[in-house]
Amino acid sequence: MKKSLTFLILLITLKLATSDPCADIPTCAECVAETYCGWCSTNIIFENGQRGTNCAFQGKDATPFFCNGIYQTETCIPDEYKCNNQTFQCEKVGYGEGDEIDVCLSTCFPPVYVCNEQTSECEEAKPGELDATSLDVCEASCGIEPPEEFVCDPDTLECRKANEGESGSTTQEACEEACGKTSNSTPAAIIGNWRGLEVDIGYKEGEWRMEISEEGQITINNPDGKIFAEGQILTMQSELWIETRDGIFRGLWAVNQLPTVTALTWALGGEGLTVPPNFDIAMEDSAPGTVFTFFKCLDESNCEFSQTLLKRYMKELKVKELLAQTGDQCTVHETCEECIGDESASCGWCSVNVLYKNGTVEGTQCAGHNSDGSKEPFICNGAYSTESCTIPDTKTSDNTATADDTATSDNTATADDTATADPDDNKKYTCNPTTLRCEEDSNGNYGDNATCVAQCVSVPITPADLLGSWRGLQINQNYITGEWLVDITEDNVTIVRPDGDKVIGHLEMIGQYLTIFPEGGSIKGNIQTLWQVTYGPVTKFLGWAWGEPNGAAPESFQSAMTASNNAEFVFVSCLTGKPERSCLFRGI
Repeated sequence: MKKSLTFLILLITLKLATSDPCADIPTCAECVAETYCGWCSTNIIFENGQRGTNCAFQGKDATPFFCNGIYQTETCIPDEYKCNNQTFQCEKVGYGEGDEIDVCLSTCFPPVYVCNEQTSECEEAKPGELDATSLDVCEASCGIEPPEEFVCDPDTLECRKANEGESGSTTQEACEEACGKTSNSTPAAIIGNWRGLEVDIGYKEGEWRMEISEEGQITINNPDGKIFAEGQILTMQSELWIETRDGIFRGLWAVNQLPTVTALTWALGGEGLTVPPNFDIAMEDSAPGTVFTFFKCLDESNCEFSQTLLKRYMKELKVKELLAQTGDQCTVHETCEECIGDESASCGWCSVNVLYKNGTVEGTQCAGHNSDGSKEPFICNGAYSTESCTIPDTKTSDNTATADDTATSDNTATADDTATADPDDNKKYTCNPTTLRCEEDSNGNYGDNATCVAQCVSVPITPADLLGSWRGLQINQNYITGEWLVDITEDNVTIVRPDGDKVIGHLEMIGQYLTIFPEGGSIKGNIQTLWQVTYGPVTKFLGWAWGEPNGAAPESFQSAMTASNNAEFVFVSCLTGKPERSCLFRGI
């Protein structure tokens, strides 16, 4: 009997399944699209009480069913929901009693309240009303007088009551804990050897030096080598101070990261005076203080600003490089006496540095013939002697470029340059700014040759960010000390070295490279460069890496710091739009 009953139930189940071909359709849209199918918003109930799915069959031999919800055979009406004002949850309701789920969710929130300052009572807030919060939070503060707020007076370094809305206000206790309280804990970002420039309106030209130890001992030397300030670094809230034997310099400071150096902008008030209100006022001529931009190496393996180590390194490096380039054994002599006293009796002393290889390699003042008679031809553009060190201090220069010095370029792409982009081609290309040709490069900037060719042209346009007067320092390992000057206009560029040598030319963009085309001066050959502009609080910074004359651009800012015959600089210029009373570089 049990087996017969089981078989009967199975038979009925199979009959129901075979008589309802719509049962497996999962969505309303798919269900109503099928012939003889309809969608119930709830699971259907068959006449024997068995529960079905939402999609039911109404064709021939269909099993009768009951839909206790919304039944649809043409369009799908979405379920409707209504907010439960006790739980603030959206709950499903009957058709016509609520809204679609998105509408319900956008309005189903607990009420928020604001404090009525007149009655000191919390009232339900209007939509979008400011300062609205929960009832508990509102009642905890409504009608209660807020505590008085205080600020640290920058002149007296004492706490005073804050004006309404004054920035930096806090409780009296918090103010008194910090106001005027200094720390001699030196910020890690400022420890090290720095080279820099004065940038305020009354700036002193030339290179400044600064050394800050881990203990916070600081010495700043002006371009004449005299001590500007010496003492202990202190910090007070956001200020950076120097405590000297005679008084305190209080200052504002900011740090920027450039490609190979850290830039520190430091606005110091006068000794014993208050801190400048802001960087702009500190720059003005009427402000009794000084504003600096200092630079520190990011990576000491390719950058060295320590004076003692630098001088020794520079001498060794220059001699090594010159010997490799010229083979002139006379370059090892640092003084005239040593030079003309050479045992080989083949060295002479020039009143200025000599030039080798048609003026492309600068040597030292000692040059001549080697002991075996070999030599690298050189030019002394001053007075040259092999007998006496009494040489007139004269120097002549010929800034006229010869035909051999003039570089030409053909900006016309040939048929060989043109390529059709292949979607399956994963090759990358880079523009060679020297040849104006595109080359395969796994680290290239262009995804196909056609795009590269289109942009690998010389464009006589100077980026707007570069226009103006710039002051800067050379920072690669074999740098020349002192201040460099650059004036850039839409048509020309003028570069002045620390020794006064002037180079005149123009700039062009070739791909992502900025190319210098010299037309007069000591630079012989076009120079491909990398450049990057960063913005500080009172100046903008230009990181500028030069390749070898008539050579390739530097591979990167980092490589230019050590590569032979490369050079790297950091320049500063007034921010665009700043009034001349707060920033003005005199130019060339």
